[in-house]
Amino acid sequence: MKMVEIQQTGDKLAGYLSLLKEDAEVMLCENGTPVAKLTREKAAESPRMFFGNPLYPFEVTDAFFDPLPDECLEAFNNPK
Repeated sequence: MKMVEIQQTGDKLAGYLSLLKEDAEVMLCENGTPVAKLTREKAAESPRMFFGNPLYPFEVTDAFFDPLPDECLEAFNNPK
């Protein structure tokens, strides 16, 4: 952990923040007394998503990603 006096941070803050990318911590001190700790923020995990009713789960098969038949494409591209 790197300890830095608050008065020294000024224009060097970007350099101290780059230390956080290396999973280090930076302790900000005032007259030698620690007052704050800078740590790297962990990325939030995205919530698990599901389709439909969780009581009746279904599976999306690989066939879902197959190209649509020509008659379906025609209906989408040239509606009547």
